[in-house]
Amino acid sequence: MAGKSLRDRLIGAWTLVSYEERPVDGSESFFPMTKNPKGIIMYTPDGFMSAQLSKPDRKPFASGDWFKATDHEFKDEATSYIAYTGPFHVDEENQHLTHSMFISLFPNWIGQTQPRLVRIEGDRLFLSSATPISSSGKKVMSHLEWKRADASAMALAMGKDFGTSQGRFMRATETVPGEFAAAGAGQNLRCATAMHLPR
Repeated sequence: MAGKSLRDRLIGAWTLVSYEERPVDGSESFFPMTKNPKGIIMYTPDGFMSAQLSKPDRKPFASGDWFKATDHEFKDEATSYIAYTGPFHVDEENQHLTHSMFISLFPNWIGQTQPRLVRIEGDRLFLSSATPISSSGKKVMSHLEWKRADASAMALAMGKDFGTSQGRFMRATETVPGEFAAAGAGQNLRCATAMHLPR
């Protein structure tokens, strides 16, 4: 990593290890997505980022329709997930990072550019809010630890989580026949990434 810019070191995908909120009033820290959160943050070479954070074991909607649910289901959905995406910018001289929210699950963030304190140590990325934010009725500083993502390990973990009875995970070299085929007889759609397909 010696000689690489901060921006170059950020590029790629990272999986969430921990997400902690530390209140500025000195009260006890809390973990909005539990102490075993799930998440991925990605930085692309052309200057975009995307962050997805989730509680583990989120319950599916009983209806199976993402626009049809009870008030309780909608509340659980909204309070167990954080998502936003947009451009990012790195100030190499000061080693600062900003995320600009073009789209956000939390509408108050749309259009904002938020600074992040950033540190990379080996395969670990440490991000924290540069100024306090409001969370669960308190002013807090957010502290997140990420680990460089491994797509193969993630696919294996997903297979264990969901089981082979619900689907299968395909390697990038496999082809998808039948209804997933590209237009034209006899053609196949080649997977660019690991995919979960129903049987």
